[in-house]
Amino acid sequence: DVTSRIVVGGGADVTTQRQPSFDVQTTKLQIRPSLRWKMADFLTADFGAEYLLDQLRGTFDQSAAPVSSTVSAGSNRLEEATASEIGAYVGGDWAFSKEVHVFPGARLEHYWQTTETVIDPRVVARWEIARDESFASKITLKGAVGEYTQPPSLLQTSAQLGNSSLASEDSIQYLAGVEYQATKELLIDVDGFYVNEENVIVSSSTASIVNGRPRSQVFSNGGTGDTSGFEVFVQQQLWHHLEGWLYYTYSVSNLSTDGGTTSVLSTYDQTHVLGVMLSYALPGGWRARTRFQYASGAPTTSIIGSVFDSTSNQYVSVPGATLGDRTPAFSELDLRIEKMWNLRPLTITTYLDVRNVYNRANTVTPYTYNYEYSQSYSRTGLPILPMAGARIDF
Repeated sequence: DVTSRIVVGGGADVTTQRQPSFDVQTTKLQIRPSLRWKMADFLTADFGAEYLLDQLRGTFDQSAAPVSSTVSAGSNRLEEATASEIGAYVGGDWAFSKEVHVFPGARLEHYWQTTETVIDPRVVARWEIARDESFASKITLKGAVGEYTQPPSLLQTSAQLGNSSLASEDSIQYLAGVEYQATKELLIDVDGFYVNEENVIVSSSTASIVNGRPRSQVFSNGGTGDTSGFEVFVQQQLWHHLEGWLYYTYSVSNLSTDGGTTSVLSTYDQTHVLGVMLSYALPGGWRARTRFQYASGAPTTSIIGSVFDSTSNQYVSVPGATLGDRTPAFSELDLRIEKMWNLRPLTITTYLDVRNVYNRANTVTPYTYNYEYSQSYSRTGLPILPMAGARIDF
């Protein structure tokens, strides 16, 4: 009646820029013990805890800092910073009947970085309205509502590069949908969602007094926003050696930075997101996979021209409509062939992966311009990338 689990993980994120020099590394450690207890036929409880440790270090040039006057000329060492999070959660599966299940839960977390303690309640409900009918194997209605909190990153709260007074962002998320199990192997899931966001971290030029001198905030919690849309998900379990899934999401994300009086598209808005994955099982432990991904470009403010200012002896940009344009859409096709050997108690899998098969140059950074704003530049993602490797499970 009681099962337990513990997950331990770690990793590092490295961000490097050559000109101006910006070299930052974030290392992470996460520990998550959990326990599930079947207290009765109609009630199963979940308990868990989480500890997360982030550390930040690096170097950067003065010209890479948002407020260059606050750091020394030339290369600067980023002040090492550490952030800890500790949390606990409780949840459960409460079966009112065979058809109706409710999953209440709550998370309690403390962020040392912002000295905040937050409680995020959540609940999910599922109602099975049909089973083993001529028109469907199963149909389930579902709904969910929950509060979610996210602390700022260590870079955002850096005294050299950001605002050490930032608080966490929070949102309330709503979801309603239906799962249509046409057969035991084919699932079609349609969901609508809405997210209301508060205390969103946005860029800020407002000045505050630091050590007796005015300094730009760089970031503030002055943003509010909302995201709404729907998602269609189709999953085909293994059938005649073929399995796969498809998803499509349509969404609109709005952001306001002036008390809600004016709303524009968020820079993270992606109207269309599409993904397809197919996998075919071949004899002898061989398997072939393919994956296609597509996403709309991110909103951006285009520069439509420039005017020469004789006073400053330089060109001044003429921007178009705020976030009225988009970067090019992202698309990528990946292929994978793998071979598995089952050598109990070991399972060995070797594979050949080819990412970005048609070598698309996907834009991954905002545009920069030449001195007179007549030409634009941006960095692109990885080109075609073949990889070979192996995995051992035991």
